[in-house]
Parts: sequence; structure tokens; C-alpha cells
Amino acid sequence: MKTMKLAAGVNETVGYLYYGATSKRVGTYGSTSSGALYKDDAHFSGGGMLTVLHDNVPGTIISIR
Repeated sequence: MKTMKLAAGVNETVGYLYYGATSKRVGTYGSTSSGALYKDDAHFSGGGMLTVLHDNVPGTIISIR
């Protein structure tokens, strides 16, 4: 399983987030130290966050496999 490292203070924004074939809901994602709404140490590390918008902006899909 891969982990996305997000540096402290960083808040990246994407339209969609997938773990395998599962789309994740709108919100913030990160490790337990990030302060994100959805904490997931299996997929994220570091103190930063990933904000998922579910907009239709091309090129903003992240898939963690």
C-alpha cells in the first residue's frame, strides 16, 4: 500500500480522490497529526491535508493504490 506524504502546513486541493476503485467523499484527508476531517495513517503521512472538492476540474483526480 502506498502512502501520500503531505508536508506540514500544506493543503493540496483535488476534485476527486480514489483508494483503489472507491471514490472518497468531499472533505479533508490526512494523517492523525494533520487535523483533517478524515484521518487515515494507512494512506497519508505528515502534517498536511488533502482537500477533496468533487468538482469537474480536469486533471484533479488522485488515485492511491
